[in-house]
Amino acid sequence: MSGRHLAWLRTLPCVVPDCCKAPIEAHHIRTAANSGIGLKPKDEFAVPCCVEHHREYHNHGKRTFEAKYSLDLLAEAERYAASSGRDVLV
Repeated sequence: MSGRHLAWLRTLPCVVPDCCKAPIEAHHIRTAANSGIGLKPKDEFAVPCCVEHHREYHNHGKRTFEAKYSLDLLAEAERYAASSGRDVLV
């Protein structure tokens, strides 16, 4: 993955279903296995997120956010990583 992957993510709609807000940011999903103090997860663990939902995620946490929107963010990140740079997600 590279900066191009993050740039590509920023061209997509927010990962939250039916959200049409902009601008889009690349949000990195943190887990115990991919992060630590001063470390950022690899770009393959990123999803497109509008500013509002990105802030909500950080304010309320992963579990609450995923439950509210019926999302599995790691699965979504894998899907985006597999489709990176393509015009259509698989």
